[in-house]
Amino acid sequence: MLSVANNILLTVVFINFILGFAVLRRNWKNPTNLAYLLLTFSIILWAISLFFFRAANSIDNILIIGKIVYTIPPFIPFFFLLFVYSLVGSKISLLKLAVFLLLPTILISVISLETSLVIAGAVIERGINQLHFGSFYFLYLSYLTLYFLIGFITLFKRYRTENNLIKKAQYRLILIGVTTAIVVGLFANGYFLTTFAFQYNWVGPIGTVFMVTLFAYAIVQYRLFNIKVISVQIFGGALAGVLLVKLLSSQGPSDFTFNSIIFIGAVVITILLIRGVLKEVETREKIQELAGKLEAANAELRQLDKAKSEFIDIASHQLRTPLSIMKGYLSMLNEGTFGKLSIKLKDPLNKIYISNERLITLVADLLDLSRIERKKLQYSFEHMQVSNVIHSIVIDFKQTARQKGLALHWRKPKKLPLVYADPQKLRQVFLNIIDNAVKYTNKGSIDISLKQDGDFIVFSAKDTGIGLTEKEAQRLFQKFVRGEEMKRAKTQGMGLGMYVAKLIIQDHRGAIWAESPGKGKGSIFFVRLPIAKSENKEDENEKQMEEFIKNI
Repeated sequence: MLSVANNILLTVVFINFILGFAVLRRNWKNPTNLAYLLLTFSIILWAISLFFFRAANSIDNILIIGKIVYTIPPFIPFFFLLFVYSLVGSKISLLKLAVFLLLPTILISVISLETSLVIAGAVIERGINQLHFGSFYFLYLSYLTLYFLIGFITLFKRYRTENNLIKKAQYRLILIGVTTAIVVGLFANGYFLTTFAFQYNWVGPIGTVFMVTLFAYAIVQYRLFNIKVISVQIFGGALAGVLLVKLLSSQGPSDFTFNSIIFIGAVVITILLIRGVLKEVETREKIQELAGKLEAANAELRQLDKAKSEFIDIASHQLRTPLSIMKGYLSMLNEGTFGKLSIKLKDPLNKIYISNERLITLVADLLDLSRIERKKLQYSFEHMQVSNVIHSIVIDFKQTARQKGLALHWRKPKKLPLVYADPQKLRQVFLNIIDNAVKYTNKGSIDISLKQDGDFIVFSAKDTGIGLTEKEAQRLFQKFVRGEEMKRAKTQGMGLGMYVAKLIIQDHRGAIWAESPGKGKGSIFFVRLPIAKSENKEDENEKQMEEFIKNI
């Protein structure tokens, strides 16, 4: 009957075997995966040699197998170092590094096997197989410790300087695994054995199970592999190991046959289960690969969008200056600065002025859109009278409305509270609304009004133009959206004006919306802006003063 310790050693063998080939199966050409397989293979040989060492029953066998037990461990830190350097990317050729590190490894192993410098003798005391160590034993342990520490320090340095979060998590798992292996393995099967506590020499391989499991997780989980595969393989390996031990411990032919059937059935079920999980993982990997490509495409689109915004910004700046100069000269011509104009010249000049004004508005919309999208739109807020801005816009459009046979009604309010706003940005909004009203109204009238409604100033522009459907009224304030009738009436236009207007009004803590009875029945555009807080206080003070005077 096998002891619990020997059962554990066999389980370690199976777990390392399954994990080693599971990782290699993912990419057998990868040096990191290959180094990991060799690391697990050396641990397997070590665990098997410990199993036979514990089972030996003569002094000669104990000594021979004991030397083999201490011949294999030097290869564990060697393959661990290769694994580390292939993972972090060594500047030195991996082949040259392997040759350089392998020479002292072989030397230590040969000394352990062929001389008495590491293992001097063997004894059986109280039924426990034990070894006597030679004068070279502590140098042997120092070699093992040194290789592990070099790998640990290399990983730790890379961990500290690594900016990639995935790789950082990968290094962290490996550091935890190697720390566990050093503490458990070196002390339980190295330094601790100098006190002749050989009954615990099975503890060291347990530490390697934690190490190889975390290494496997680090390799595959952070390369789009699912931990389910590792979990199933570990479970399957452990189950197979336990059943194999039970099979080897069978008593009689019938017991052996029964245990054989159970063992074979468990292996077949485990293989089928692993295949099912692998298929699921492959499907998930394909989905993740597609998601990665989609993310890359989105990133490229964001770059293109950024380049587009920067281009619009530059182009708008270049157009803005000449248009502003044209506006100045056209204003001076209309005002008679360069001499009195004939009636024939006044009409075309006014049309040029209005068209230039529309171009200025369009350029401003494009510029504001690019700045809004990059969150760089700047405002110059001040206490202002909205009626003054609207009055100047109405005057500019009076003549155009008259030429179209439209009645443009506007009565400037005598006194309204101030609002805290950017005058230029509000002018852009109101200019857009009034311009659209004139542009899309062929007959009838346009009524512009401004009034106070509680703590708000409300602007409205009512026209008898082409009108809007309910759906168009809702979508009108989206980017690059125009009404169907608007497209037919006027082919030019980009559908940016109302979108930019909405963003500007929102930044002023106001609201903008449109209402219409239907197509061909005109529409009303509203803008609501909050009264400046200081104005509210002044009004309250005035009311209080008036009441005080009345009381007197």
